[in-house]
Amino acid sequence: MNNFIESLTGVKPPFSQAALFEIVAALIFLIDLFWPYLSLRQLIRGLLVGGVWAVYGFIVYLKSIPQRPS
Repeated sequence: MNNFIESLTGVKPPFSQAALFEIVAALIFLIDLFWPYLSLRQLIRGLLVGGVWAVYGFIVYLKSIPQRPS
């Protein structure tokens, strides 16, 4: 699974999973901000979902720092 995520994100393990979450969060943010037919409620909901993905990716990154190869 790590090899698939590594090839998808271009980031070496253990940071590849965190990079995947950050890429998904960025896509959610971009789609949410530039989609022209969203109501304000849908815009806020999309930003909250993207924020959750970004925070989870950051937590995964912090957890993977001790596993970093030297």
